[in-house]
Amino acid sequence: MPYFNDRKLELVDRGVAALCYASCGLIGLIYVLFSKKNARNAPFFYFHFLQSILLGIMTFLLNWTGSALKHISMGLIGVIFSLMPGGTAAAMIVSTGIDGLLTLMNFAIYLLILYGFAFALLGKYAEIPWLSTLVRKNM
Repeated sequence: MPYFNDRKLELVDRGVAALCYASCGLIGLIYVLFSKKNARNAPFFYFHFLQSILLGIMTFLLNWTGSALKHISMGLIGVIFSLMPGGTAAAMIVSTGIDGLLTLMNFAIYLLILYGFAFALLGKYAEIPWLSTLVRKNM
């Protein structure tokens, strides 16, 4: 469950933490490099910065491995079903199913990015079950 931060956050901290989600952590990295204050001393920003980077990595890996698995499975299905009548129809059904699954998983990750963006603007920690515990262990 998301909870409020224990100290009053500046609008800049909340804005940069929210923009980390929009850029997969790139704006947060620029903020860390050019900021006068130490970002590691701001646990709210650091939490959202790390979580946005992990969500960006998850999105990249899902798209990369998903398309690779689709091409490999379509090649195997094409070889197997090429000998049978109606094999191309079966291959198209499997291809559509894989595309639908990848689209659904991407949509879920984009909803998590929007969730993190909104809660960072509100000044709350966005608790994502598996991801937030991983981030908290590495803080």
